[in-house]
Amino acid sequence: MGNVNSFENREWREEAINRGYNSLISLPLKVEGKIIGIINIYSAKPNYYLKEEIDLISKIGLDISFAIKVIDTENERRLAEIALKDSEKQYRDLVDNSLIGIYKTNVKGEILFANQSVANLFNYDSIEELKNHNIIDVYKNKDDRREFLEVLNKKGRITRCERENIRKDGQTVHVLSSASLDGEVITGMFMDITDRKQVEDRFHSIINNSADLFIIVNNERRITFSYPTSERILGYSNKFLTGKDPSDFIHLEDVGTFNKHLEEVSKTRNKGLFTEYRIKKSNGEYLPVEAVSQNMMDVSGINGIVMTAHPIQERKEMEETLQKSEERYKTLFQLDPDYTLVLGLDGKILDVNSATEQLSGISKEKLVGKRFKDLNIYPARDESKHMAKFSKLLKDGKLPPYESRVIDLEGEIHWVKTVLTIIKRNNVPIYYLIIATDITELKKKEEALKENQRAFETLISNLPGVAYRCKNDPMWTMEFVSGGCYNLTGYHAKDLIENNEVSYSEIIHPDDKERVWDTIQKSLDKNEQFKMIYRICTKDLSTKYVWEQGRGIFSDNNELMWLEGFITDVTRRIIDEERIKESEIYYRTMFENTGTATVIIERDKTISELNTEAVNLSGYAKDEIENKKKWTDFVAKTDLNRLENYFELRMKSEAAPKKYETKLINKAGDVKDIFVTITRIPGTKKELASILDITELKNAEKDLQASLKEKDILLKEIHHRVKNNMQIVSSLLSLQTHYVDEDETQNVLRESQGRVKTMAMIHEKLYSSNDFTQIRFDEYIVKLISDIFYSCNVNKDRIKPVIHVDEVNLNIETAIPCGLIINELISNSLKYAFPNDAAGNICLCLKKSGENYELTISDSGIGFPESLDYRNTDSLGLQLVNNLVDQIDGKIEINTDQGTKFSIEFKEQEYKERIAFRD
Repeated sequence: MGNVNSFENREWREEAINRGYNSLISLPLKVEGKIIGIINIYSAKPNYYLKEEIDLISKIGLDISFAIKVIDTENERRLAEIALKDSEKQYRDLVDNSLIGIYKTNVKGEILFANQSVANLFNYDSIEELKNHNIIDVYKNKDDRREFLEVLNKKGRITRCERENIRKDGQTVHVLSSASLDGEVITGMFMDITDRKQVEDRFHSIINNSADLFIIVNNERRITFSYPTSERILGYSNKFLTGKDPSDFIHLEDVGTFNKHLEEVSKTRNKGLFTEYRIKKSNGEYLPVEAVSQNMMDVSGINGIVMTAHPIQERKEMEETLQKSEERYKTLFQLDPDYTLVLGLDGKILDVNSATEQLSGISKEKLVGKRFKDLNIYPARDESKHMAKFSKLLKDGKLPPYESRVIDLEGEIHWVKTVLTIIKRNNVPIYYLIIATDITELKKKEEALKENQRAFETLISNLPGVAYRCKNDPMWTMEFVSGGCYNLTGYHAKDLIENNEVSYSEIIHPDDKERVWDTIQKSLDKNEQFKMIYRICTKDLSTKYVWEQGRGIFSDNNELMWLEGFITDVTRRIIDEERIKESEIYYRTMFENTGTATVIIERDKTISELNTEAVNLSGYAKDEIENKKKWTDFVAKTDLNRLENYFELRMKSEAAPKKYETKLINKAGDVKDIFVTITRIPGTKKELASILDITELKNAEKDLQASLKEKDILLKEIHHRVKNNMQIVSSLLSLQTHYVDEDETQNVLRESQGRVKTMAMIHEKLYSSNDFTQIRFDEYIVKLISDIFYSCNVNKDRIKPVIHVDEVNLNIETAIPCGLIINELISNSLKYAFPNDAAGNICLCLKKSGENYELTISDSGIGFPESLDYRNTDSLGLQLVNNLVDQIDGKIEINTDQGTKFSIEFKEQEYKERIAFRD
């Protein structure tokens, strides 16, 4: 027996392969030692036959050979009959003792014969019990019987048919069966392959769920087989891969490596070779794999190179992550707030992080190579102790963390917890690693904790109540009582401990004793905290209300050890509560009778209470609103988002507006303008909202705004007309210059025209401004200087204006004088500073410093005549400048060192309203 491919030079070999057979059992039939025939049994699966089948068929082959021999001659028939009987007995014994079930039935399914293995296979107690059933009873699917008979009637036999049958107890059994039809009799064989089937299922399940790829490549570099995992992992079907060159699926950068790998595998036997490459998936992505390949060209049924590829996507990603992690750790080393240093064994610094640089005040570049002890970061008296730590670490190999002090750049002392480690390579020390964590704040907290402990002990002794530990007995026997006991009960602590003079039970008011006991016992049963108020009788026979809170203390075995708790005097609170009840009536009366609509709003926006004014404003009945409607039901949609944002903000902080206007929609659909004042009720999540109907006020406000708008328009018109009138005056002055001949008169008229235009520009700015009291003076200056240069017909390439002005707003009281001053001084420079077409600059600078303004006008011309007193001169322009400076309460200075420079310091004049608005 063996695989079909292992038989060479057989005429039937090709035919068997073409028919899909891979396994063969060949039984020679011999008579007198000569082979007179051969029985061949084929299977489509390689190495399929079990040893029990082979042994049984071998014996049957011998029997058949023997039978043929005894019927060769008539003379030998009797001997054959005797031998046949013996053989039949042997055959019967063989059949009866065979592990394979052998049976005979007719086509109706009646069982004519069966051995014990058939009964055992289908879980029947005996062959007789089995024969009482029809063979169809062992078919799980009854249609299989019909198909079985159809094949037998058509082909006469069935070989190696796998099927699911059913046992007597209903369990499924996998069976391999063969059968032949002779007339009306069916002879067959059953073999239990349940275990093998389960193993196969497990094997296929393991492979199908494997993360690995399996393919076989023949000597022509073609894929002859691929396991279904290829479709799940790569997206290619087995049919698609079969016949393909595997290098077609390899990343172009890896094809050379892959081909070289295949060549090495082709030359190697009995050894798996490893490599890595990337495989292209059906979606175009590449999957990195680690592959092992083995040459199995000479293995029947494989005849190729078996390639197993394990995806290493996660490993690759992990390698990349590790690289990034290393970079992150380098970053973390630098950013670590702990002081971290790496020292050589000679005490020289190899590396430090940023925190160490900041502590020492020395850069990393300067620190590296410096001796550690030269840093002088330890107080002088601590230094020798630290140096001893290094020696001890080098000697013992380890050192527990220790606390010490260091000095920073500013000379401030810090407490640090230092971990000093020696780093080894191949078990040889190579350097020290110092990591020092700043624990200054922790040390401060430790000191604070000690102080808190002292304060706690003081607090316990001065508590306005009693802290206690007692037994759970009817006497409430005290084991510990704090010093506040005397103030509460009139008894000293020693009087109650161990019931020395009085038990705590005797102090409890007689009418409350039973309730106190029951309350505590119920809490202990549930292992819960107990809280209660009851009365006690003090030593002076007065009665007090006390509040007690405590719980049972249990051992690890859940056994009650004692009670611990606190008792305090709440007599005043009880009295206050009574007063609060009275006060509540008082405040409810106020709530109801306030002059505004008032509501109480819950955290979920529900209106829980409202007064009569709120009811009237809403148009609803009170019971229609309370605990049924939310305040959002009354808000106009245009304001809803804004008010909901206010609401959520108030729940988080005090930053939300507590007073605002909005619109309310009442039951009738009328829109009311309201003013809301809202605040949180202390100690709750409720809000109290006071609502004032301002609909009439809003209407009046609209009327007032309309009136103001009319007046704004009127004021604009006034400025516009003033500007127009001044432009008319300017035009008249311009025309007048054509009717006089004297140059001086013409100059006077032009200067007057410039002054009028200067004032007209102020009114023009006010006309175009939204604020009639101020103008953007920086913008005005730029326009004014441009107009002056234009009016004087100055070439700006010859005389260049230089302007440096802050963004300044000035009122009309200040702007007009300043504009006229600028006009006079700039015009004066243009006329006199640059004679004979000289070139230069005229600079204007206006700066604000606090409430003061500084105006500087200078030129680079010939300079101001030294003999001329600018404060006392016949020049109309300079007289006008001095008068205007006085008008704005300013100071003027002149500097003639380089050209001429006027410096004027002034404050903005108070605006004087000239129009009284009346209704």
